[in-house]
Amino acid sequence: MLTESKVHRCADTTPGAWDAFINAMHSGEVFECDEEMFFYWLGVLPPVWMGRYVHWPDPDNVYRVITVRATFGFAEGIEPITAFWQSEGRYFGRRTSQLNHS
Repeated sequence: MLTESKVHRCADTTPGAWDAFINAMHSGEVFECDEEMFFYWLGVLPPVWMGRYVHWPDPDNVYRVITVRATFGFAEGIEPITAFWQSEGRYFGRRTSQLNHS
């Protein structure tokens, strides 16, 4: 998955930091965020779902699928759901291809 990556931090007040995070969140690639950012998205709206497995093709191996157990899925209106999960004390997310219909 990710070994070295930019960690998007909720408290980062650098100009453009929030836009960079939103772009990473909407990119369809795995992104890393800090604990505060993770819980921000958990609390900003009720989760679309909680505790689901999400799958996507491994970009490095066409015969492999990456699977993670997402803690929650976030979406605002009818848009693709972004899955958030924790692994080894780190926090990650990735936009899925699943649309929120609620």
